[in-house]
Amino acid sequence: TGGEGGVRWGTLVASFSLLEVESAIASRRMSLALASLLVIVITGLTVYQALSGLVIVPVRELHSAAVRIKEGDLSVRMDAETTEGELRLLAQVFNEMASQLKDHTAQLEGDVQRRNDELQAANQELELINLRLGKALARLADQANTDGLTGLLNHRRLQEKLTLELQRCLRQEHPLSVLMIDVDHFKSYNDYHGHPRGDHVLREVASIFKQSLRDLDLVARYGGEEFAVVLLDTPAGAAALVAEKLRAAVEEYPFPGAELSQPLGRLTISVGVASFPEDGLSPVEILDAADRALYRAKDRGRNGVVSAGERPEFS
Repeated sequence: TGGEGGVRWGTLVASFSLLEVESAIASRRMSLALASLLVIVITGLTVYQALSGLVIVPVRELHSAAVRIKEGDLSVRMDAETTEGELRLLAQVFNEMASQLKDHTAQLEGDVQRRNDELQAANQELELINLRLGKALARLADQANTDGLTGLLNHRRLQEKLTLELQRCLRQEHPLSVLMIDVDHFKSYNDYHGHPRGDHVLREVASIFKQSLRDLDLVARYGGEEFAVVLLDTPAGAAALVAEKLRAAVEEYPFPGAELSQPLGRLTISVGVASFPEDGLSPVEILDAADRALYRAKDRGRNGVVSAGERPEFS
């Protein structure tokens, strides 16, 4: 150092260690880093908790509510009062949409129910119409196939059924017989007693035939006072016995007024019998043979049965 008059009094020597200084600096840096990290962690946790309450939890609740609505629970709503800012607005919009969706769904369900009720009523009406239509068609079919006065098969339906039965007999080689029947002196009865009484006679004759024959046999009003019977699986001999049974049943029936208008005092029938296959193979042949046998019965004096296979009687 310097003294008075430029005289040096002495020299001061200072020495220090760099390693110690560097160690101290490093220690302080570590402390600052740890303190900074701690501050960051604490700040992050604080921010997370704040965001969790303000954003994450409401968003999760919103997602959960949306899932419940998707599953059909339209009553779910968000609690808009516990949120702030945009999330509150979002919750309010969500609740409004949920309410509108519930109202719209209720309206749709009401419309669907009304449509279902209308459809059910329409189906019931359609069923009723179909039922009436079916009954009307059945009546038309019955009218087309039956005689309106007697309820028996009509001429056309008899031809159809006879054709089918003859085809079956051809395949199975079964017999079949046809009876052609005429009410004797019916015009006399009808003219004497009037048409209503004559119609009554025809209905009663038809009833006698149906009661005297099997259910499988076919009975038809052929036209006017003429009837036809198809005896299924019946050969000529048995058919002649059936014809005689019908003749006797009509002769014994007490038709009112017959004693006043009929030559014999009672109403009778004449019957012609023809059989498959001996008297014909087709409906035309069988019916023609039975018709010719009927006229032979009428020529013999009526009230009788004649088979097509019988030889004509010559006087």
